[in-house]
Amino acid sequence: MASGKVPQEIEWHIDYDRPKSELDAEYIDALINLLSRKLGRKLGSILDVPCGNGRLHDYFRVYGYSVYGVDISKELIEQAKKSHPGEGYEYSLGDMRDFSLNKKFDVYLSWFTSFGYFDDKDNIKVLRTARTHLKKNGIIIIELSNGTPTVEYLKTHPKSVFIHERSGEYLSIERPYLEYEDGVAYQVRNESIYKKHGKDLLFVKMQRLNRLRLYSKEDLEKQLVKAGFKVMRTLAGYSFKDFTEGDKRMVMVGIKE
Repeated sequence: MASGKVPQEIEWHIDYDRPKSELDAEYIDALINLLSRKLGRKLGSILDVPCGNGRLHDYFRVYGYSVYGVDISKELIEQAKKSHPGEGYEYSLGDMRDFSLNKKFDVYLSWFTSFGYFDDKDNIKVLRTARTHLKKNGIIIIELSNGTPTVEYLKTHPKSVFIHERSGEYLSIERPYLEYEDGVAYQVRNESIYKKHGKDLLFVKMQRLNRLRLYSKEDLEKQLVKAGFKVMRTLAGYSFKDFTEGDKRMVMVGIKE
């Protein structure tokens, strides 16, 4: 557990498994290098939204990228600035739908299911704001779960429960479920946090983690095109294989032409 002073809802950002963060960064770097060769130019700057506490940024800096992070959480931005002091790191507090920076970047990164927190109308705003912050021929990388199998799983497992060890002191019990609005499926995730007390668990609080629009590949492609991007490729998560409908995660790459 990071600290009793840190809100529990952001602790996973701070304590997130370091080897997993390194693997994420290595994959993103390899993907950007592949795209750089395809485009015939170096993609050297990354705008990470939402950036959380910047868990990937030290790796990006080692790989030679300049990094700018934006997040709506004041606590996470403060943690990012504290964890990454000095030159080469820039952070701003902002809503991903309508923030404005006086800069343009080579890459807009939306990583680890960081897209889809709103309805389609506001998710389009997210993509259009991303586009305004990209250079010509800049790219957007979106990594998220494939909505199609997620919907099917939650339909057939309506009482799913996931237990997460937060530390030796806390654990959380997560109960995801489906919610529909205007015929569109959303995954809602509620979490109950408990403090360990011997063999007992003491309830701390229950919180709503997020409500996520579940996108299929086709739906997300339509959103990108509507926002002014051309879809370059969609990959199966953490691979360089073309995405198939059975894949649980996808990485979609678009370009601002």
